[in-house]
Amino acid sequence: MLFLTLVNYSIYAQTIVTDRPVQTESSSTVPKGSFQIETGVLFGSTKVEGVSIRQTLAPSTLFRYGITKGIEIRLVNQFESIKNRITSEKANGISD
Repeated sequence: MLFLTLVNYSIYAQTIVTDRPVQTESSSTVPKGSFQIETGVLFGSTKVEGVSIRQTLAPSTLFRYGITKGIEIRLVNQFESIKNRITSEKANGISD
C-alpha cells in the first residue's frame, strides 16, 4: 500500500530546476504560469591585509515566475551582514 502511495505522488510531482541564489544561474526557465521560491543561507570569510572579515547572507531568496515558455521574471532579495573580526565593526542591510 505504501509503495502505491509513493508511486502515485511521483507521477504528479513537479520537476524544479534550482538556481541556488547567489551561487549559480540556470539557463532553463520555469514553465508558463509557474511560481517558484528558492532560499538559502551563505556564510563566508576572507582575510585581506591581515584583516579578517566574516560575511553572512541570510536569507538569500530568489522568486521566479514563468511568463511564457522561454521567459520568466526573477527577483532576488538578500539580507547581508559583514563583520570585521578585529574591530567588531558590523554593517547590515539589504544587498543587490
